[in-house]
Amino acid sequence: MIKFPLVISTLFFVSSISAQTFRAAKPLILSSFAIESTNELGQLAWFYPDRTPQKAEQFQKIEYGIKLPVSINDQIVAFFTQDDMAVPLNPFNRHDINISAVFYKIGQDVQEQVKMVDAFYYEEYRRDLANNKWWIDTTSFSFRVRFSPEETGDYSMQIKIVISGVEIAKMESSFRVSASESKGFLEQGAHYKHLRYSKSKTSFTGVGQVIPWAEYEDWYHTDKASGPIKFMAFYQAFNKLHESGGNFTRFVAAPWFMQLEWEALGNYQPKMGQAWEFDRINERCTELDIYYLFCGLLHSPLESFPDGKGLVVPGISWESYCYNGADNTPSEIASEPKLNTIRPADFYGDSTANDHQKNYFRYLVSRWGFSTSLAGWQLMSEADQTCEYRDEKLEDGSVKDNSENRLKVSQWTGNMVDFMSNDCDDDHPKSISIITGRDYSSHLWDKDLFKHDNVEFFGLHDYIFETNPASKNIRNRNLIMRFESVTNLGAGLSDGVVTDPEFHKKMFIYDEFGQVSVVPRKVPEDQGDDAVRAMNNCMDFNFKQDLWFTFSSGCAIVGLDWWNEHQEPRQKMWDRYFRGIIDFASDIDFEGVNYTEIRERKGQVYIAQRWPLTRKAIERTNVKDYRKSDKLESYIQIDSLGTQGFGWMVNRSFHWANLVDSMSCLEPIANGTEPFAISYMLTPVDDDIVDSPLLIEENDAFIKVYNVQRKAIYTVDFYDTETGELIESRKFKSRGGTLKIYAPRMKPSERYDVAFKFYDSELGWK
Repeated sequence: MIKFPLVISTLFFVSSISAQTFRAAKPLILSSFAIESTNELGQLAWFYPDRTPQKAEQFQKIEYGIKLPVSINDQIVAFFTQDDMAVPLNPFNRHDINISAVFYKIGQDVQEQVKMVDAFYYEEYRRDLANNKWWIDTTSFSFRVRFSPEETGDYSMQIKIVISGVEIAKMESSFRVSASESKGFLEQGAHYKHLRYSKSKTSFTGVGQVIPWAEYEDWYHTDKASGPIKFMAFYQAFNKLHESGGNFTRFVAAPWFMQLEWEALGNYQPKMGQAWEFDRINERCTELDIYYLFCGLLHSPLESFPDGKGLVVPGISWESYCYNGADNTPSEIASEPKLNTIRPADFYGDSTANDHQKNYFRYLVSRWGFSTSLAGWQLMSEADQTCEYRDEKLEDGSVKDNSENRLKVSQWTGNMVDFMSNDCDDDHPKSISIITGRDYSSHLWDKDLFKHDNVEFFGLHDYIFETNPASKNIRNRNLIMRFESVTNLGAGLSDGVVTDPEFHKKMFIYDEFGQVSVVPRKVPEDQGDDAVRAMNNCMDFNFKQDLWFTFSSGCAIVGLDWWNEHQEPRQKMWDRYFRGIIDFASDIDFEGVNYTEIRERKGQVYIAQRWPLTRKAIERTNVKDYRKSDKLESYIQIDSLGTQGFGWMVNRSFHWANLVDSMSCLEPIANGTEPFAISYMLTPVDDDIVDSPLLIEENDAFIKVYNVQRKAIYTVDFYDTETGELIESRKFKSRGGTLKIYAPRMKPSERYDVAFKFYDSELGWK
């Protein structure tokens, strides 16, 4: 009886989604090409836009199809069927089949090359949700070319087909591009730290959450690929994200979702149904103006455990990965010859393995690099979790130096981003992500990892709190460490000194973070109840805090927490909190106004300022009562001229340890009462503990903003962080280049934080 409503709702959900059908375009044959050696014919066809053949708009997908001669298709089939009687051709291996298209913009008596695009192997599918399958829907045009033109005018295209190193055919086509209202691709902005639209050159503010893969918390599905039913949750989440005003997410390829090369080396056919569905996902993102980062590889298969401890992710292991040359997992799937790779570190250092990886990233770029919704590529998630990246402390107290492994990861990163940028002609921002620095700090193990020319942003994850070494006694908020990460990596700091100035020209993105690690794993008594989920559903103010911190501390994207993304409680948080920050940011011009200048005050170097400025000032209230200068925590961005800025301030006493008695959903988790057997909220050792959050009256607390104009009158506009509405405006006079801003009334049960903009009253807001 308990399960009956759940089954009904699930069936209703699937049936409602299945109504969203996809109509494949019918090919318009443009021309035929002949292969002299065999007298066979192939064809070139136009697929998209299907309603206006050979006519498109700026930044609209153009798609051609290529029908190869029968003899070549037979060789492709021979690879998939492992037919020893024929010479096989792997359609995913650029050395076997290399089809490239060069696009030219036609001007007066001249053709200018604008893009080179590789063709990719394609299979058409249809969904069967009743049986949780994609059924292949045959197409004779098994290679596709996709391109999004950026300028209006006439174009020509030249395609070259190379089989096993021998050019066998060429063909040409043309089309016309008209103007559109599209703002273009996303690209790095003029002042480096933010994104902008490539066409309009206007600022882009991304706000959203990680929606990583097809199944929520799918760690225990091991290496089994998800079917289409699990993908349907994406569309519901996208609709909710769009309705709430959100516009940004991140996908993470995993063996069960979009890690195309997992089952067999060099063969992505087992996931061609998933790739077809991801085409639909990309289209839906484009329709809803949702942008995404795509992370191509999950780190877990490359994790190694020299101490013999068990895996974090059962089944997702080096032992079952196709890049392990010693993998003896029985498989009926066609594969390239086994590699000579024995350890995870060989994934990075083996030249043959690297060549296969180039095929993989080439396929991703070829199939989805055309998309204006693609904000950037990440090579891998948490590379510092792989191949014994970090130095290891041994039992005898000595330290095992793993710098050789770090060098392999860095060289691999540079090799892959250079290949994608140069050989694949891809312009999207690129990076690799890490989860922590040395000793859980913001200081990198290897700075060269992010110094490569074609790495445009830092991808950092943060579930680590600021204890060193890691401890169960943690602070309630870890914004101090997060701020240090943004500052140190964004400005290229080491111990307060700018040692790596080139880092200032790279964006900083917390592409994955949240409050997951504050709660330990479940004990046997609580197997039926998930304290982590309960905490995240209860403490929505932590989610809101992450939004405003990432925005006001100088990150390129707002949010990107990881938790509960397919569930109603989290989606309600989107509704509650996204619009306020989006409305607040709507008139902030990161292109016309420079908010990224590196500054120094009292020995502190920063891009965005924190209040209190120093760690000593922050920690004063751990042992002493609050003062007016202690009651607020704030993050502020100031323009290069010191005439205006914006920020966020929060009542420092508003955190979970001071709210247990007033929040019914928090009390069982913190005190270990029913339904939980123990307390899961770890008592902080150095945070501000009071009986209840403090009431801040008007003029009862202030922050200081440094590096403003001297003796100028500033208008300060205070905004509600949920609605984005103006609360009140007040005027303050700067003294000695410092602006003291007093907070409005902040009653914890009504308003525990505010956003603000300040500007020279004579000059106004720009």
